[in-house]
Amino acid sequence: MIAPTLQMTGLVPVADIDTRNRLRPVSTAGVESIIASIGEVGVMKDPIHVRRKKGGQLVLIAGGHRLEAAKRLGWIEIEAKVWVDVTDDWSRMMEIDDNLAGAELNPLDTALFLAARKEVYERLHPEARAKTGAALAAWAWMFKAFTQRDWTIFTQTYAQPVRLGKYHPGATEAEKATLMRALANIAGDMAAMIPESMMIDFIEAANVGAAHALYKERSDWLDQQVSKAVLGQTATTDAVTGGLGSGKEHRQVQEDIERADAKALSAILNRDLVRPFVMLNHGPQKAYPRIIIARPEQEDLAAFSSAIGPMIDRGLEVDQEAIREKFGLAAPKPKAQLMMPIGARSAPDLP
Repeated sequence: MIAPTLQMTGLVPVADIDTRNRLRPVSTAGVESIIASIGEVGVMKDPIHVRRKKGGQLVLIAGGHRLEAAKRLGWIEIEAKVWVDVTDDWSRMMEIDDNLAGAELNPLDTALFLAARKEVYERLHPEARAKTGAALAAWAWMFKAFTQRDWTIFTQTYAQPVRLGKYHPGATEAEKATLMRALANIAGDMAAMIPESMMIDFIEAANVGAAHALYKERSDWLDQQVSKAVLGQTATTDAVTGGLGSGKEHRQVQEDIERADAKALSAILNRDLVRPFVMLNHGPQKAYPRIIIARPEQEDLAAFSSAIGPMIDRGLEVDQEAIREKFGLAAPKPKAQLMMPIGARSAPDLP
């Protein structure tokens, strides 16, 4: 790909610059700010950027607000940097960076420009694309498909013995053809008929079992990698032997991934959906609603009971209502039959 070249920096006709197909329209406030700045200092501080196409047409790359300010001031020409050998992606990247580095954008425009920049950058630099779990799983699936194909070919070739036909020196072409048909069909038919003067030997391949296991181990290994990439663990997908502790460890890893994904999704929705939605409908706010995606943490009530009992015995005062709420128990109704500790009931009076 030819690198863009700066052809010249100088005055170009304002009316000749094409401003179509822009990511966002110019804002009145931005244009008026530039006009005010020109009124104070007498000049436009920065030139605009345009591309010259092969037909000579000038297309705006960056500086939409400056160009609009020049039009409103009645300028015939404007200072510009003119580029040639420019691709559409390079031009779009320049436009995006000019907007991101300029005046502060609202959240909606920021999200739009960042998404567009990521799309263009990944087209220009395919190696920079994130290797997500789905991409890793796709590669593993492809390698497994090749392994299964080779495994099928191996099984078809070596699972059955090699058939070796022998004919006598004076055999005719018809007899040779008969022997060849018998060799080809004996695997499926399990029977063949040949002249008495001919013979068929079966030759077993050595170490077939070890080679067969190699394909199976590769397929199983690739399945495990897909499980790790997608779920972060293999305990729930593969019958891999392991103790209870190993299973708990896998579950903890899975929960960590779940929390991280939920947190990231909440942040994206709050930044790119909730905040822009509120601003568009109600204007800027001091505080914004928040979306929280999370699973309620399960408390170990058995451990809590074991810890709170000795503390109460040592004089810690605990509200019964708080304990009932933690365990989901309602307060007893009047005259209800109560469950009591063993030995807490008074002994019956003796006669």
